[in-house]
Amino acid sequence: MEGRLLIVEDDPRVLGLLKDLLEHDGYTVTTATDGEEGLRTFKPGEFDVIVTDVKMPNMDGVSMMKAIRALDATVEVVVLTGFGTLEMTIDVLRAGGYDFLKKPEEIPQRIRPTVQRALEKRQLGLQNQLLMKQLEETNVGLETRVGEQTAELTDANQQLEDTLLMLAEINQTLRESSFIDEDTGLFNRQYFEQHIIEDVVRAKRYHWNFALAVFEFAYAEPSADTPNEIDIDTLRWIADAIKSRLREGDLLARYDDDRFVLMLPQATEEATGLCDEINGLAANPPESAQIPHRIKSQYGVVNCPEDSRSAEMLLVALERSIETG
Repeated sequence: MEGRLLIVEDDPRVLGLLKDLLEHDGYTVTTATDGEEGLRTFKPGEFDVIVTDVKMPNMDGVSMMKAIRALDATVEVVVLTGFGTLEMTIDVLRAGGYDFLKKPEEIPQRIRPTVQRALEKRQLGLQNQLLMKQLEETNVGLETRVGEQTAELTDANQQLEDTLLMLAEINQTLRESSFIDEDTGLFNRQYFEQHIIEDVVRAKRYHWNFALAVFEFAYAEPSADTPNEIDIDTLRWIADAIKSRLREGDLLARYDDDRFVLMLPQATEEATGLCDEINGLAANPPESAQIPHRIKSQYGVVNCPEDSRSAEMLLVALERSIETG
C-alpha cells in the first residue's frame, strides 16, 4: 500500500528498525530525531501517518502530535513508548492519536498492521471530506435551480440521496474504528477484545496469569417511576468508582449498555475480593454521588490460563459467568 510516513524517534536503533520494516512494505519514509525537528519537517498534505516516540528531547511526542493535528486533522498518529500507562493511553487517544504501542516488544509484530489500518482510516477521512464538499456543491446547485424543470430536480435529489448514503456509511466505519466509549470516556468493547487477544499471547510467552471480570448493573426495583436501565450520569459514577479501586496496569472498559469488564494482570487470587468490594460500593454509594435509585449488580470472573488459553474461549466463558453468577 502506498503511503507517506514521518517517523520521529530519538533512539537510532529503534528508528532504523522502524524505517526498515515500513520501507519494506513500500511506504515512503521520512525521519526526524526529536519533536521539534518532526514539527519542522511536517507539511500539511505531505504525510499520511506519523509514527512518534513520546519521551524525546526538545519537544515530547504528544505535544508534537497536538501541534501537527492542529495543522492537519486528517493525519493519523501512532504513538510509541517504553513506559506507557492506561492514563497516558487514554490521553493519547483523546488527543487524536490512532493507536498506542509499547516499544520495543510490540514493534516487530504490530507496527506494520497498525500503520496499514491508520492509513486506511486517513483515506476514509479524506474521502469523507470529498463527499462533504460534493454535498455542499450539490446543495448550492439545488438552491440556484429551484423552479427549473422537474426532471432535473428529481435527478439532483437522487444524486443527493446517494451522496448522503455514502457519507453515512463512511461515518459509520469511522465511528466503529474508535476505541473510546463516548458516554463514559472508557475504552470500548472493540478495544477490550483486541487487547485480550494480545494479552493471551503475552501470557503464553511470559508465563503469567490474568483475571477477567464482567459486571452488570441495573436499578434494583424498576417501576413506572424507576427505569431498569441506568442513566448515563450513574454509569459515569460507577466507572469512576471502579477506576478508584484499580491498580496501574489494570484495564477497565465498557462492554455494552450496562456492563463493564476488567482485565487484572497477575491477580487471579485477588479478583473475587475486588469484585465483592465493587459490588458493595455500588450497593451503598455515598450521598455525595446523588444516585437517584438503589443499584443492584452481579459479576462473573474467569482466569487465564486456568479457564482457557484462548482469547475467544475466555470471552465465551466470561459471558457464561455473568449468566450463571
